[in-house]
Amino acid sequence: MKKNAMATAVALILGMGLSMNVSAAQIVSQSFHPDAIVDTSENLYASAFYGLCERELEVNGTTRYISIYTPENYEPCCEMLLVFVPNGKTAEEFANECGWPALAEKYNFGITFYQPADGAWDIENPQNEIDYYITAAGVVGQREIIDSSEAALYITGYGEGATIAQDIALNYSSMFAGAMFMGGENAIPASYVEETGNKLSYPFAINSDFSLQLEGSVNKDVPLPVWIVNDGEENEVLTDYWKTANQVVDEGLSNEYARIYNEDASTKDQTINNRPYSRVWISNIENAAEYFDADFEEFAWTNFFTKIRRFTSEANGALRAAVTPESIGAVRYDIDVQGDKRFWYAYAPSGYDGSEALPLVLCCPGHSIAARLFIEQTEWWRVAEERNILIAFCQGGRCANHGLSGCTAWQSSKEGLEYEMDYFNQVITGMSENYKVDKGRIYITGHSNGGMMTGTMARYCPELFAGAANIGGMFGAEENAGTGEYLIPYIGIAGQYDLGNQGSYEEGTGSYADILMRLERNGMSDAAVEVNETGGYMLASYRGSNLQIPLVQYLRMNNFHHSYTPQYARYVWDEVFSNYSRGEDGTLYYRGTPVTME
Repeated sequence: MKKNAMATAVALILGMGLSMNVSAAQIVSQSFHPDAIVDTSENLYASAFYGLCERELEVNGTTRYISIYTPENYEPCCEMLLVFVPNGKTAEEFANECGWPALAEKYNFGITFYQPADGAWDIENPQNEIDYYITAAGVVGQREIIDSSEAALYITGYGEGATIAQDIALNYSSMFAGAMFMGGENAIPASYVEETGNKLSYPFAINSDFSLQLEGSVNKDVPLPVWIVNDGEENEVLTDYWKTANQVVDEGLSNEYARIYNEDASTKDQTINNRPYSRVWISNIENAAEYFDADFEEFAWTNFFTKIRRFTSEANGALRAAVTPESIGAVRYDIDVQGDKRFWYAYAPSGYDGSEALPLVLCCPGHSIAARLFIEQTEWWRVAEERNILIAFCQGGRCANHGLSGCTAWQSSKEGLEYEMDYFNQVITGMSENYKVDKGRIYITGHSNGGMMTGTMARYCPELFAGAANIGGMFGAEENAGTGEYLIPYIGIAGQYDLGNQGSYEEGTGSYADILMRLERNGMSDAAVEVNETGGYMLASYRGSNLQIPLVQYLRMNNFHHSYTPQYARYVWDEVFSNYSRGEDGTLYYRGTPVTME
C-alpha cells in the first residue's frame, strides 16, 4: 500500500472511533527459500523464517500466494490462526494494519494469511477459493516454514475474506477448533448454506485427508465454535445454521462484546470425547471488516479461540477444553543430550507427598507434536490423578526431514538408539531424583513416530520397562528379530482409518509384521490368536505364558483415525500396564506372580 493510501486508511479508521494496532516495526514479507540456514545453538527447535514469509502456489493453473507469520518466541506445534484478508489487500498490507502479528508475538502462535487473486475474492465461485485453501493447507502441512498444531487451528476473515472463510468453514468444519467472521455474512445465499450442509463431511480433515468421507456424516451435524460479527443486517439463515449445528440454547448470556449461546448439555453423553464445549457468539459492529481494536482481538484470542481444541478421534473430531503444562502443575526439566538442549514435563498427582514409590509412565508424542500438546491430547495426567501414578511427557529432538521449521521427531531406528537412549536414561534418572519412582513399574507409550520409538525401546531395551503401548506407530518391522532375554507386555492400537492401513492386521500389512516381530521377541511365534469383536472395536490377543495372560495384544477402534485419545490412555493403564511389574533380576510379574513361557 502506498503512503498516501495508508494515511487515508488510518484517517478513516480513526474517524470512525476505532483504534488501530500497528506493530512498531514495519512487517516486511520475505520469500521462502529452501537453502535457509538455521542456528540451533541456543534453541534446538529454532525456525529459519521468523516474521512474514511468502510461498508461491499453483492453483488450477494460476499463481497464488500464501504468507505465514512466525513469532520470535515460536515453539513447534504452535497454535495457528488462518486470516482471510478483505478485497484490495495483500497479506503484507493487512499484516501491518491488523493487530494479529503483535498478539502472535505475545501469545506465541502462528498466522497464515490468505489473500485474493488480483485483489478480489471470487465470491460467485467459492469452489475456486476452496481449491486455493486446500492447496495452501497442503503446503503449510509440509511444515517447511512453520510447524502448527492440527488440534489448534482457528479461522477468521474480514469483509469479503470473511465470506470465503465462511464458505471454507461450512465445508470443512472438522478442520477447525474455532471460527470468527468479521462481516461478509450477507454474501452467502441460503441455497448455498443448505446445499453445503447436506454434503458429506470430511470427518478426518484434521489429518489433512480431504478425500475420506463416511456415509451418514454430513456437514450440518458437525459442531464448530463460531463467532459471527455482523456488519449491518444479520443473515438469519446462516446464524440459524450454526446454532443448529452447535446445538446451542439461549440462556440470556452475554459478555462485553457478544451475545452467547452455549451448547445444550442435555444433548451430550458426557463421555470423554462428547462434551458440551461448542458455542455460538453473535455481535454487531459497524465496519467490522476494518475493526482492529487491540482489546477486542486479544479478547477473541484468549477467551474464544484458545479455550477449545479439536482432536482427531471419532468421526468429525472431539472438542475439548485446552490446558497448559503450567495450568495442571506439570514441571519442565531441561537436559543436554549429546549437545542438544532437550526437555520433558513431569506430572505428579496433586496428592503426591513423596512417601510412596509410584509407577512411572513415559509418554512419547508423534512427529511434529510437542509434549505440551500431548498432555492435552492424551489426558494421561488425568489418569495419573485417578490412579496415583507419575507421568513423564517426553519430547523428541529436531526433525531431520523438516529442518527449516524445527518440528520434533524421534530417531526411532536402530541407528538412532544410542542418542535416544541417552535421553530416556536422563528422563528416568531425573524422575527418580525428583520423585519417588517404583523402579519395577516403569512403562512406555507413544503415538505415531512416538509409537515407533516406543516399539524400538520395547524391542532393544525391554528390561527397562514393565510394559509398552504403541498407538498408531506400527508401520512395519525388521525381520529376524530373534527371541529376547526379557519378556515384555505389548499392545498395539490403531484406528479403523489409521495411516498406513494400521487398523488392518491382515497378512502383508505393517501391523501384521509388527505382530510377528513382537511374538518372536517374546518366544510366542506359535501362539494362536483370540479375536474379540464388537461394534466398536476388535481385540486380537496372543497367550503363551504359564498364566495364559494376553502378553501381546492388538486393538482396532472402529470409526477412528490416526489419534491417541484419552480412552486409549485409560485402557492402556487399566487393562495392560497396571497388571505388570518387573523384578530387579528382570523377571516379569503379572499381578505379583512370575511370568514364564510354557
